[in-house]
Amino acid sequence: MAALHKPHASTAERVLAAISLPTTALQLSASPKPLPLAQLSALPADGSLHYAIASLDTSGRIADRSTVAAMGWRTGAKLNTTVIDGILLIQPAPTGAASVGSKGRLLIPADSRHQAGLTAGDVFIAAAPTAGLVLIHGLWWVDRMLTLHYATVLDTHTAP
Repeated sequence: MAALHKPHASTAERVLAAISLPTTALQLSASPKPLPLAQLSALPADGSLHYAIASLDTSGRIADRSTVAAMGWRTGAKLNTTVIDGILLIQPAPTGAASVGSKGRLLIPADSRHQAGLTAGDVFIAAAPTAGLVLIHGLWWVDRMLTLHYATVLDTHTAP
């Protein structure tokens, strides 16, 4: 989390620091390229994030309307997708390939799903309405993060 306090850290570095596993568990092969993120300094840590676990079908529909509602997005809204380290980042964009479908569900294009390693099944969604950003992870990512966290906690509180 130290990257959040770097005065010259790029937006992408700050986003990654807020959502990534510690570098001891996950090594990036190269510095991420700057993202087209709208004035995002860091994800809020004030309890305003919205979380959901939802089903992703083979056509790219995410069966969750609560995230779209939390973001204030409407049917037909165009969304831009960016993938960083297996995390699908979604933001409003006038010409985005992703969109909000007629039933209020996120529709994610196949190339974005493949780049993020997302397949049909459950996904974890974190939405930051104040930042205009949705992050979608495969549940394998949540498993990795929690397993590392629990191992650290248990190692710290278990006598040898």
